[in-house]
Amino acid sequence: MMNAARNRQNTGYISLDIGYLVRRVLRTLFVTLMCAVMAGIGAYIVMDTYMQDTYTANIQLTVLPRDNNAGRLSQYNIDSAITRNVNVLNSDTLQEKIKKSEVAKGVTGTVAAVQIPGTSLISLSATASSAEQAFRLLKAATESYPELAGYFESGYVVKNLSNFSANNIVKNQVSPLKYACVAAALVLMAGVGLTVLIAMFSDKIYSREQAADLLDMDILGVLHRVKKRKGQKGLLISDPMADPSFIEEMDRLATYFQQKMDHRGLKTAIISSIHENEGKTTLAANLALSLAVRGKKVALIDGDLRKPAMAKIFEKEVQEGSSVSDLLEGKVGLKEVMRHSRKYKGLIYVWQKQPVPEADQLLSNGRLKSVLHVFQKHVDYVIIDTPPIGIVRDTEILAGTAEAVILSVKQSGEKAAVLNDVTDLLEETGTTVIGGVINMAQGTGSRKKHRYGKYYYGYGNRRNGDK
Repeated sequence: MMNAARNRQNTGYISLDIGYLVRRVLRTLFVTLMCAVMAGIGAYIVMDTYMQDTYTANIQLTVLPRDNNAGRLSQYNIDSAITRNVNVLNSDTLQEKIKKSEVAKGVTGTVAAVQIPGTSLISLSATASSAEQAFRLLKAATESYPELAGYFESGYVVKNLSNFSANNIVKNQVSPLKYACVAAALVLMAGVGLTVLIAMFSDKIYSREQAADLLDMDILGVLHRVKKRKGQKGLLISDPMADPSFIEEMDRLATYFQQKMDHRGLKTAIISSIHENEGKTTLAANLALSLAVRGKKVALIDGDLRKPAMAKIFEKEVQEGSSVSDLLEGKVGLKEVMRHSRKYKGLIYVWQKQPVPEADQLLSNGRLKSVLHVFQKHVDYVIIDTPPIGIVRDTEILAGTAEAVILSVKQSGEKAAVLNDVTDLLEETGTTVIGGVINMAQGTGSRKKHRYGKYYYGYGNRRNGDK
């Protein structure tokens, strides 16, 4: 399915969010600073090792007309004469004559001439690795220049205004620290700039507005990251100490969920994500609680048979033989696995005790469809927590059984292209993706990462579940 959002994505659509860019820069700032420090240290070592102090000897020259001819005394002609003399002093021809001079024999360095602005003076300087060599270069230049001047200059003469003196020799000290600071600053700016560019051209979902531009599904809400208290198994709105802002966000999300489901006449919804650690189980649990608070009859089913976590979040002990897997295997009936909430009259739980092997075969044997059919007759909504769709095929099977899907999208964790592909895949199974939820968003609440853990596979995983 190709729509306007996909077209914008394929044409390099860029959505700029300053807050997001700042967070990305801060997230990588430590690494960037370390790279800048190492670059500075490296530059300091190189400069200190290979760069040496130099010396510059300087003398001032003046350009004068040979006679008092009015034409030669005009400022225009004097400026032209100065320009010609400066060009000769900087010419390769003079450099060759200096090299052949006995005075500068074996000396390496540079000779340069510039006009002193606003005057008829020329500053001639020679730079070398020692004061003696700089002096010798300057002397060779002043002695070699008159030999060339006669070929191009007949109306003007160049004279020295100052004598050769040690006072006119300046030491140019190398500053490794200065260059090191410049190198560090350049690396720091490059790192920050690269981070910003990557963030700008990445299609990872980081805001509701950007998601609206890039995704093929609606965004039902945004859940900000909330810090759990010590020893707390999960974040539940039923907890007396729950963050009020989190409760409010879940309430708004439940409103949008009801509107979407009721408008389409749907009752069964699965909650999934692309990868683990994206808050899908917390989302499923609190969505069911929010609906129950409104007086709705809700069945909450732990459909993640490979990594069941719903009972852990509610801090409930699951009795042997009362799990979803027991129901799907035909060992017990629906009444034996249903648990009713004491606090919320209309809320029904169906837990899973431990991981099971070959969960996909259990989910596809047809019994789950019958169970959901029974629930649809007696409750308003059925909420099913599932494994991440990007890891196992269980969610695809469940999507073919359920009526609707909600995707939990971790902020800055998933790319729009991947989410759009998953949306297409799920809708091909016949289910409806009613929307997504941007989860663990930066803002109010903690920045502590929620640990999901790893999924279990194979028969050997039963030992892990029995512990």
